[in-house]
Amino acid sequence: MSQQAASVRLGGTERSDARAWRVDTKALVGGVLLGIVLVLVNQVATRLDAIINPSAGFVSGSTTAIILGLCVRLFRQPAGIIAGEIQALIAIATASNPLAPAFLITNAVEALAYSGVLRVWPQNSWRSHFLTQVAGNFAGDLVFMLAVIILLHVPFVIALTAIILTFVVNLIISTLVTKPLTDVVERSGVAD
Repeated sequence: MSQQAASVRLGGTERSDARAWRVDTKALVGGVLLGIVLVLVNQVATRLDAIINPSAGFVSGSTTAIILGLCVRLFRQPAGIIAGEIQALIAIATASNPLAPAFLITNAVEALAYSGVLRVWPQNSWRSHFLTQVAGNFAGDLVFMLAVIILLHVPFVIALTAIILTFVVNLIISTLVTKPLTDVVERSGVAD
């Protein structure tokens, strides 16, 4: 990998970074650190979800979409998968959620769907953020709905209704938060 390829930014006047895979030290460490951040944030988010609406993961789903989206956008893969799997493994180890085993698949699918669309729309534009969040949230929520049906024996109609509401809330919040966060991190040069 050339020095120029390693330092290409996502937005601005430079060519957008369309790489799907980035295995430099900064990207891998970034994935681990954002995975730890995701664990800490979701400890609070899961409790808020229990208060707001236990059947839908509005807060934890949004924070997961934001942090995984930010991780994939800034550090590509495998950093997105690393961040998601760290959160899933800690959730399993601490038994913080009865659906924690499903997070292993849900987080990986969400990160992979996000990076698949990011490969097509690598710009740091509102459209790119929206489309990548649509893909990531849809894929992750679909797997999560199946986990709710299989692991918790929730009827299909109820699970579908909850996941549609969760998808809409997560899509709006994650798009509106990920774009400004990406802008701030890019301006700081931390992810270059």
